[in-house]
Amino acid sequence: ARCRKPCAQYSNFLVVVLFLLGTSGRLGGDRCHLTQGSRVRVCASVMGHDVTVGVCGAGGNFELNVMMPVMAHCLLSSTGWLAGAVDTFTERCVTGITVNAEVCDQTVERGLAICTALAPAIGYDKAAAISKEAFKTGRTVREVALDWAVLPADELSQLLDARAMTEPGVPGR
Repeated sequence: ARCRKPCAQYSNFLVVVLFLLGTSGRLGGDRCHLTQGSRVRVCASVMGHDVTVGVCGAGGNFELNVMMPVMAHCLLSSTGWLAGAVDTFTERCVTGITVNAEVCDQTVERGLAICTALAPAIGYDKAAAISKEAFKTGRTVREVALDWAVLPADELSQLLDARAMTEPGVPGR
């Protein structure tokens, strides 16, 4: 069907994200829990409309598609439902969320994947050994790397800077 446009891919992505947020159970609070079922229902309906639009688009003969009104109905209904679901989700679940920077920093620091940043400087095998030791002992990658003295503390700090890891390039270089 030729009716697929890039915007359809984005709307499918939105539906899947809303569906996962609706079924994950990770968002706490009574306010958010109340909207969980409605998000799942909206997403299921939109997914069904997506199938309907695909079937309608495939059913066109000689560039005259008598299913165009069904396609328009599905598109307009789905758009309205998604807009409402996102608005409700934002109002009841997103607004008022605050970041606990300390917990975020601890989570990043305790993550074993952070040792990947060490590989260019000390080699993959040594970085993997540090990660395994950190996992085995319950310490952070930074603590193990400092104990093993694989790099000077300032260079290690530069390589394990989580903020720098979100920027292009190799941290520390």
